[in-house]
Amino acid sequence: SFYRIKENFRIKSDGSANLAYMQLGGSYDVSLNDKLLMKPLAMLRLYRGTDAVADFGTQFEFNKLVNTMLLYQTTGNIRVGAGLGFKGIADVNFFYNTNTKVANVASQQYELGLSFHLKGKKQD
Repeated sequence: SFYRIKENFRIKSDGSANLAYMQLGGSYDVSLNDKLLMKPLAMLRLYRGTDAVADFGTQFEFNKLVNTMLLYQTTGNIRVGAGLGFKGIADVNFFYNTNTKVANVASQQYELGLSFHLKGKKQD
């Protein structure tokens, strides 16, 4: 994900906010049974003015439709989330960040995410 694309390509920023400019993430699927899937997650957010923030946690997905997530941030905050999947094409997720400790984030406690799944060729 790339945030605030227009702002990040400016030479001089208009504000003094510590803007996030990129987020990288990865996960893999671990099938617990035919309906329950576990996904270990890792994410890294890069900021203009401070150190990067990493998230580590897991997501549980039931029947390829509903998911819940729990993440620990290197800032000491806890993030929880829930989401819905749409026929293997996309996911919509909602996060809440505790922000109980001083964080080098944009002080946003809520986050809404949308992801699209790209499918490649399967090889036999």
